[in-house]
Amino acid sequence: MEDEQHKVEIWKKLLKKKEFSELNTSTPMSNRCKKEVLLLILKTKGIPDSLRKEIWMNFTLTDCLVEKNKDIYEAMVASKSNPEKFAQLETKIKKDLLRTFPEHPLFKSKTSPGYEPLYNVLKSYSRFNPEIGYVQGMNFITGTLLLSGFSQPEAFWCLIQLMKQYSLETLFSPGLPGLANQFQIFDGLISFFLPEINSHFTKVGVTSLMYATQWFLTLFIPTFSSSDISIILQIFDFFILEEWISLWSIGLAILTVAKDSLLPLSFEKVLILLSNIGKKE
Repeated sequence: MEDEQHKVEIWKKLLKKKEFSELNTSTPMSNRCKKEVLLLILKTKGIPDSLRKEIWMNFTLTDCLVEKNKDIYEAMVASKSNPEKFAQLETKIKKDLLRTFPEHPLFKSKTSPGYEPLYNVLKSYSRFNPEIGYVQGMNFITGTLLLSGFSQPEAFWCLIQLMKQYSLETLFSPGLPGLANQFQIFDGLISFFLPEINSHFTKVGVTSLMYATQWFLTLFIPTFSSSDISIILQIFDFFILEEWISLWSIGLAILTVAKDSLLPLSFEKVLILLSNIGKKE
C-alpha cells in the first residue's frame, strides 16, 4: 500500500510540471517529455491505476476536447438520422459487443453495466465519422477505455484522438490502407532482429498479413484479454506514449519468446501457434 502511494506521489509531481500541466492541442507532448514519462513508467513499473485515466486523457489531449465540445457526444447518441444507412452498421456493432471482453463483468452480458456505454460510444463514433463507420477492433480499444474508468463522452473523444493523432484512422479506413505500411515496417524489423524466423517464415510461406492483422487492428488487446487485465492496460500505457513503436516491440517480443517453437513448424502449425498466443490452455 505504501509503495503504491509512493508511486502516485511521484506521478502527481510529474503532472504538476509546467510542460505537462499546460499540454493542449497546440502544444502536444515533446520528445523530451515522452522520454521522461517512459523512464518513469519503467521506474514505477507502470502508471498507477488511480491516475491512469487522468494521464491518458492528459497525454492524448482528450481533456481539452471534452471541455470544449460538451454537447456533441449527446447529440450523436440521440441522433436518429439516416436510419436505413446506419441500421446495418449498428447491427454489426451489437454482434461484437459480447465478444469484446466476454469474461469481464463489465461486458459479459447484455445487462452488464458496460454493454450500453460501449454500444453508445461505437454508434456515436460511426455517426461522427461515417467515412470509417465501425470496424471490428474499435470495440476492443473503446472497451479498454471504459475499463479504465472513462465516461462515455471521455471514451468517445479519446477514440477520436487515437484515430486522428495516433494514425489509427489509416488502419480502419476502407481497404485498411495503414495495415500494409505496418506490415512493411514490421517485416523489416523481423528481418533485422530475427533473421532465423524471417528465413523460416519465407521458406514455409508465412507473411505478417496472415497472423499480425488482428494484433495491429486491436492493439493486441484480445491477444492478452484472457490474461491479467493489467497487461492490456500497460500495453495502452506504452501505446499512448510511443505509438507504433510499442506495438512493433510487442510483436517482436512474442516472436522472440516463441522462436524455438516456431522454427520446426509447418505453415499451418505456425499460424495455429501464433493465433493461440495468450489464450488459456
